[in-house]
Amino acid sequence: MPPPAELNAEEAQYWHALVDAFPGQRFGADDRVLLIELVRHQHLSHRVNVELDGLRQLNLTGTTARDSKARAMFMELASIARDEARLIAALATKLRLATQSNVRKIVAERERARTTTRPPPWET
Repeated sequence: MPPPAELNAEEAQYWHALVDAFPGQRFGADDRVLLIELVRHQHLSHRVNVELDGLRQLNLTGTTARDSKARAMFMELASIARDEARLIAALATKLRLATQSNVRKIVAERERARTTTRPPPWET
């Protein structure tokens, strides 16, 4: 499945890394919107973490105005990074990419296979 045109080049790389890791029919047209949002959030998360890495080199415990500004920026970016991680986890679960969602799907399929399709005895 090719990346949508609305993704930039970096987001398209995330698209290929994700979609190409699965068999061709793994994702359908109905998954497209969630996939787009997932790769956008992955890309944004990466950018935020690169900025956080840069701020870690600064003195975040100092008392100067510059240190205080760097600390405030670090805390804001850390909050954004946490939010992005939650969104990525939620989207991965919706797309059944997370182990937890796969296990539940397997359990549900086994339960469906075990249940009988015959009517209950009192209905015959």
